[in-house]
Amino acid sequence: MQLKFKPNVGHIDRLIRLFLGAQLLLLAFLFPIAAPITQSLLAILGIWQMVQGLLGYCLVYDLLGYSTLKAALK
Repeated sequence: MQLKFKPNVGHIDRLIRLFLGAQLLLLAFLFPIAAPITQSLLAILGIWQMVQGLLGYCLVYDLLGYSTLKAALK
């Protein structure tokens, strides 16, 4: 079985994901919140958003058959 990740995230969407991921990481590490589990979840979400932004691929978009890359190319 071979995994093929076809890019489906447009340029503006990628920038938003990178910015949002960075903000979530900053929130998790620089501004301690009461529960450590909350910090961990924020960090995981931040990393996930940044990975999607860097790769240009979103699993949820793929499952729904949606792509912001097509809209950016038109």
